[in-house]
Amino acid sequence: MFLWMNPMSNFFERAEPVFELYAQGNYAQALHLVDRLALEFPDQDIHTSYWRMCLLGVSGQGEQALQVLEEAISRGLWWSASRLREEPDLKDLQGNPVFENLVTICSERHSLAKAQAKAELLILEPDNANTDPHPLLLVLHGRDGSAEREKHHWESARSLGCLIAVAQSSQVDSLDSYTWDDVTLAQKEIQEHFRNLQEKYELDTSRVVLGGFSQGSAIVILTALKGEIPSTAFLAVAPAGIANVPDLPTLADSARGRGLHGVIVAGGKDPRFQTIVQISETLSSHGVPCPLEIRPDLGHAYPSDFKDVLEKILSTFHKEKE
Repeated sequence: MFLWMNPMSNFFERAEPVFELYAQGNYAQALHLVDRLALEFPDQDIHTSYWRMCLLGVSGQGEQALQVLEEAISRGLWWSASRLREEPDLKDLQGNPVFENLVTICSERHSLAKAQAKAELLILEPDNANTDPHPLLLVLHGRDGSAEREKHHWESARSLGCLIAVAQSSQVDSLDSYTWDDVTLAQKEIQEHFRNLQEKYELDTSRVVLGGFSQGSAIVILTALKGEIPSTAFLAVAPAGIANVPDLPTLADSARGRGLHGVIVAGGKDPRFQTIVQISETLSSHGVPCPLEIRPDLGHAYPSDFKDVLEKILSTFHKEKE
């Protein structure tokens, strides 16, 4: 139906039953839950409106789906034309003059947003800001996420003396939502962010950790393996997309001598869980230790105890470098 987007607060944890019902074909009940979420989380309009469109479209209620899209656009929302046209749940609307006109409006808004978009870096200084040099935690949001929505998951690392830098891609896909689809551009932006951080802060380059969620996790793993910045460890939450990299074993072999290691945190109900297990096993068997922390009842989301997980893992990473 629709890709998991970047979780914030408990919104996506609350939304997990929607995806379970969708997978079961229970579209009416899923729509009922989305309507409730829309009332409870009005700030998540960009997500709940899209889900309503998809659920109405896949259940044969095309006119109602068009109405949701039209009303969303009237509120200033928009999605990329490719996303609307490639969404399987909206396939019956293709060629509908009303739908095509609405897609054109979205395309115009997308073009304007792309012209204005640039890579951003949201910085959270450590609690002991006067102590140099700082360990660095460089974080990447998930697909269709943003730095602002991502930061609260990671900000507890400030208590460990970490400088936290949450990168936001320049690749805008919908209103205030960004992707890392162009991997080459993503890695270029990450390297530029790191150079800028080095110019502004005194960093402890022996304690640079990369962190990310979903698509951001995949970019984090690739960046760490390639050694494009001097990262010593990575923390990947629910990685998505890295399975498409054919030379993962080769990249891991090349990183073996640098002492790189990582941790993957994933839910047992994540649709990509078996692939995530394979990633962990592949990296570990090729010299990049990468244990997997599993939450059996979790889907594609952050675990509720992620603050504790983050602090425990970072403390372990940092002690290894002392």
